[in-house]
Amino acid sequence: MKKISWIIVVLITLSCVSFVYFYHQPERIEREHKSVIYSVENDFEKQTSIALEGNYYRNLFGRDVFIGKLMTDDDLEYEIKLYDEGGNFQGSITTLNSNNVTETIGSVMTSRHFDNVWVQLDNINERYNLSDGYITGPATTKEEANQVALKMQEGKKQ
Repeated sequence: MKKISWIIVVLITLSCVSFVYFYHQPERIEREHKSVIYSVENDFEKQTSIALEGNYYRNLFGRDVFIGKLMTDDDLEYEIKLYDEGGNFQGSITTLNSNNVTETIGSVMTSRHFDNVWVQLDNINERYNLSDGYITGPATTKEEANQVALKMQEGKKQ
């Protein structure tokens, strides 16, 4: 009887250790979406793409996090860290300015499974002379992009 109890305890312990180990293994994420750069202030609309590459880390006792890169508009690339905000992942895009001070130059929101992406980026505003330009994907028109962005901001399941 003691031997059976000992075996059960060992199996339960091994199961718990295995669960924690595999739960915390990062999941590789590589997504690319056809996207639209657009402005809500005017009729500007341009097709582009958004790519996310990095690792998704699940956290048993805290917020999940995605650490990786965001690439868009052919030549813009940023290191990003996105945190689970209860259904969506969100984060800021930062860079060091000429005085070595961290400066926020944009923000990112993705759906839970990285299927939808919304980006606000100062470099896009400057490049296309916009005051409030966004990149949203997957979308091929400004109307589709607005639909995706609204659903994400409302926190609806994608």
